[in-house]
Amino acid sequence: MSSPGGSMCMQECLARLHRKISRIAMSTAMTRACAALIALSSIAGVSDRLAAERDALRNIHRS
Repeated sequence: MSSPGGSMCMQECLARLHRKISRIAMSTAMTRACAALIALSSIAGVSDRLAAERDALRNIHRS
């Protein structure tokens, strides 16, 4: 059986560990979200550029 003081120390240690793990998890989630946004914006940029090129080619063929 553990002493009340030892139990309190364990609870404090677990609470600190939980906060650190939560911060790491949040940081990881934010990093992944930012990477996904960068990838999506890159895809959108390529899509916009291709659409502009397609429109330019259409205009050339129409004239």
